[in-house]
Amino acid sequence: MGPLLAGDNLVGSKRVQLHPEDAAKFAAEHKAALDADDQRRSEMFAAEMLRLDHIAKRKAEYDRMQRGPRDQQLSYDLATEELGIPAQRRPEPSFDTWATSQPETRSPLVHLISIPENFVYQSLDALSDQKPLPEIGDRLAKALPGAVFPGMGYPVEPGREHMYKELGPVGGLIAEFSMPGLDVAAGAKVLSSAGRRARNLYEAADAAWRGARRADLVDRNGDVIRRLRNTR
Repeated sequence: MGPLLAGDNLVGSKRVQLHPEDAAKFAAEHKAALDADDQRRSEMFAAEMLRLDHIAKRKAEYDRMQRGPRDQQLSYDLATEELGIPAQRRPEPSFDTWATSQPETRSPLVHLISIPENFVYQSLDALSDQKPLPEIGDRLAKALPGAVFPGMGYPVEPGREHMYKELGPVGGLIAEFSMPGLDVAAGAKVLSSAGRRARNLYEAADAAWRGARRADLVDRNGDVIRRLRNTR
């Protein structure tokens, strides 16, 4: 397809560097997504530890009830059947974490498709907030070059935010879906196919990782009572 940007950026080879202000915004969103994932993992880990603690205590009680040699598997089965607390599955990364995983760059194909809407967003931002005429003229003059070469223009995201602010969430969404694009159908087909392949690989790797895990039944002191095989 030929070069999209000057220098090292070529369609199909390297990612397109975004405008620094847009990149900073997406980096902040990525950090927020990572923090939310960490919080979710911490909460699920605490719940799992509490579950194991309850089971360990009840198992110890069933151990003491037995006469003669203790059948720890029987005690464990009785404890889990009585408590009926399901195991907490390991939380998967959120979609937000994946979607913002490369906040400073964009796929060349996605960038190519987005050039017309980038021009619209930069033009909208140029005409918003009663800017002085010289600044409006400068922004409008750089809207098209900046849509193609992000570093030569102004950030795109402020224009998108102004549009949603003026039209509301529903109107903004309708306007965004109505934006022109360069061969959007073909680009969407390629992205959808790539996304499905990536998802299939992710699920296979995730299943293999879970299948190899071991689960430990521990007592209140953290000592392993029994090592269990994960059958999920």
